[in-house]
Amino acid sequence: MTCVVAILRLSVDTFAINLMGPPTVTHEALQVSIGLEYSYSEENLELSDHGVTGLNKLNDVRNNELIAKLGVGLLYNWELFLCVGTSALRINEIDFDGSTDFVRGIGTKVTFYRSDRFDLGALFQWSIYGGDETGFTDAVGYYAEETIDVDEQHIAIGATMHMDGWRLYGGPFYYVFDGDVTIKEAGRPANQVRPDLEEGAEYGAYVGGQFDLGETTYLTVGYTNTGEGWGMGISLSRMF
Repeated sequence: MTCVVAILRLSVDTFAINLMGPPTVTHEALQVSIGLEYSYSEENLELSDHGVTGLNKLNDVRNNELIAKLGVGLLYNWELFLCVGTSALRINEIDFDGSTDFVRGIGTKVTFYRSDRFDLGALFQWSIYGGDETGFTDAVGYYAEETIDVDEQHIAIGATMHMDGWRLYGGPFYYVFDGDVTIKEAGRPANQVRPDLEEGAEYGAYVGGQFDLGETTYLTVGYTNTGEGWGMGISLSRMF
């Protein structure tokens, strides 16, 4: 039996859109928060190089993420956050349906204008994760091991409007995605296909609300859309 390796480069329309929350700082200097968030997304992915699979697009890629987040205010207008969690992917065209390794990420927010009614700011968040599954793969027609590795970044600007007991936020964002899918049939000798790899990026918009549940607890909801995909999320966090 031969060993065939097909590497698919995913050139993004969008993928795994995370809950970003307000684009402005929510922490005071040296204030710490812990939170738990859930995100769900459905997207269509273009393939910049499909190897031997013959695929050009992955439709309705579904992703569920559960993330624990630690935030800290570094300065009055600057905060940092770290996150760790898990992700479950469903990609019909390559029969991938499973959990990934731990999601790891880091991000930061800055506020560059403050007023009584609204703030302006920007955020950046970066995360990486990967996963594997073994089963029959329709795309190449054999029993194979599939491995997925993802590296993604969100860059957003926007405003936060202060309401009575809650905050409305939103704005545009820029999304960069770098993903590889490897499909490998067991056996020897090894025949490998390794096409050129490229990155993709996409613009979108987001909107959401953050609600006070007491003096130090917050509920955040958000929705994102790029035209080829959408995502929504909810989080609960507590300040210390």
